[in-house]
Amino acid sequence: MKRLTYTSLWLAAIAITSSVFAQETAEYHDYYEAFTPTQPVSAPVGSNQNLYAAPVPTTLEDAGLSEYEDYDASTLPGNNESAFTSFDSVVDAAANEQAYGGGKGKGGAYCKSRWLFMHVEAVFLAPVLKDQTLDFVLTDIGGATSTTLTSGTANAEYFDVTPRITLGIQGDHGWGVAIRYWRMNNAADANDLLDIGNPLDLTGFTAGSAFKAYTLDGEVIKGFCRGDWDLLGTFGVRHLNSNRTESISGLGIVGLDSYFGQAISEREFNGTGITGSLSGLRACYNHCGVDWFWSVRGSAVWGDNDTRALSQMTLVNPGGFASSVNLATASSSDTMFIGEAQFGLQWSREIETFNARTFARCAAEYQYWNADDGSAAATSFAGNAGVSGAVVGSTARRLDLHLIGFNLGAGFMW
Repeated sequence: MKRLTYTSLWLAAIAITSSVFAQETAEYHDYYEAFTPTQPVSAPVGSNQNLYAAPVPTTLEDAGLSEYEDYDASTLPGNNESAFTSFDSVVDAAANEQAYGGGKGKGGAYCKSRWLFMHVEAVFLAPVLKDQTLDFVLTDIGGATSTTLTSGTANAEYFDVTPRITLGIQGDHGWGVAIRYWRMNNAADANDLLDIGNPLDLTGFTAGSAFKAYTLDGEVIKGFCRGDWDLLGTFGVRHLNSNRTESISGLGIVGLDSYFGQAISEREFNGTGITGSLSGLRACYNHCGVDWFWSVRGSAVWGDNDTRALSQMTLVNPGGFASSVNLATASSSDTMFIGEAQFGLQWSREIETFNARTFARCAAEYQYWNADDGSAAATSFAGNAGVSGAVVGSTARRLDLHLIGFNLGAGFMW
């Protein structure tokens, strides 16, 4: 009797187990059937044919998921979470998406094996220049008065629109290459012309100040994820040229003595070095297409630093004229250090028609440029003994430059 009871229990357990297994098998069959390719996948001889009849999907399209859908394996039949462990392209796509596009963090991504991208920015920067003014000093010895004219009135510290363009390609596992070009041409002038009809107006001048520069970067890029952040690291080569110029031309009259003077200072740097950056994106406002964005970059460029200072003063009166001209130059090998930082917001949107993605950015931006070596100075004087005199001075100092502003950018990824 006991043996019959035990036998009945075993048969009941086997029947229940078989029923559950059949139900699970049916669910798994329905799940894998969606991924079965049109052409059967061949299997090695002696292998388990069932494993090759339903390969694990390798793209979101194969899985029947939308590009920006959050992946939750628990909602799939059979709760087969392991089916997604081989989704290398899903994880890598999150890194790909960060490259000048938009990300969701934690691997939520627009899955595509290769991207071509372009990013165009309008960068509004105002230079904060280290004091490098030139002076024209006119002295009336008999009247015990002195007048100073300075190039500092030509203030180039205003917002200037500068272009920055980035082009590149990013492929599997987040690796890619990019080139980036930026150019700035900031200049200002001021003048206070001599009024010949006004006997009290005895001086006049024109002054100018300018900062010009361009950078060209070629970099290897790598996208990756850390927590909720989609990150992009870059490292490569930077070539740059910068030119800082100031000038002043002045005219002064003391009695019968007329003075004409000018001064020019110039500092030019040209070199090639290394550059690297790290940027990040993190979704805000519950994945509504808006991301926090930040970027930091550092560059060290080695090259030639040339400084020049020129001064010239001429005195003309009924008795004749006198003139003094001086030129000073200095050349050295120097290192230009540049630091850059950005922080702002990015909006992105998928364009299904073109299988592409567009994005726009708005960010505050700061840059610091520094090159310490090299300086030149020149001074010229002319005068009429006991009556009047004038001196003009020019000094080209080290480059110590701050650029402060913001940028507006837009781009596409194909």
